[in-house]
Amino acid sequence: MIMIACVRTPIGWVSSHRMHHADTEGPLDPHNYKEIGYWKVALTTWDLHHVPIKFARDLYDNPRLVFAHEYWKDFLIWYWIVCLLISPYFWWAAAFMPYLF
Repeated sequence: MIMIACVRTPIGWVSSHRMHHADTEGPLDPHNYKEIGYWKVALTTWDLHHVPIKFARDLYDNPRLVFAHEYWKDFLIWYWIVCLLISPYFWWAAAFMPYLF
């Protein structure tokens, strides 16, 4: 569900969440609105590019999480195609609404 909501992969989300709890409200907290800005934290997915591996090391032992991490864009594209085949309105809601809120 995290990938369908366009938040990020499970490994990415869990590692950024662990990073948040390691330095809550500190300068390295990816959810710290004082450092990043309230609106960016409230309306975006905190576009993190560099999360230290120590926050995700154990997650790479799970083959399902690694598979989802490697192929999340493929899942998302197939999800959008199925939504479009069901209904254009359903596709619009599934493909673009997560980016609006």
